[in-house]
Amino acid sequence: MQQLPPSSELYCEIGNAFAETRNTDKAIEYYTLAANMIPTRVLPRYLLWKLEVQSNNTENAINIAKTIIGQQTKIENTFTIRVRAEMKKYLDSNDFMINIYE
Repeated sequence: MQQLPPSSELYCEIGNAFAETRNTDKAIEYYTLAANMIPTRVLPRYLLWKLEVQSNNTENAINIAKTIIGQQTKIENTFTIRVRAEMKKYLDSNDFMINIYE
C-alpha cells in the first residue's frame, strides 16, 4: 500500500474520521496539525471550531472564531467569506463580539 505524504487536507480528513468516532482529542490533534502546516488556510481552524462548538467548549470556540476573523488568507473566496460571516454571527449571537480582533 502506498503511503500518502502528509498534507493539510490529509490531516483534516484524519481529524474528520476521529471526530466521527467521537475521539475528540485525536480530532483536535489532527486539525491543529493541519492548521499549523499552512496557517493561511481557513478549513482546519473551521473544522476545529465546529468540533469545539459541538463539544460545548465555548472558550476554545470563541478563541478560534476570533483567530479565523483576524486570520490572513492567501486567497479570499466564497468559503472564507462564508466562514468569517459564520464566526461573526456566532460571536454576535453569544454576546462575545467584544474585542474580536485581539
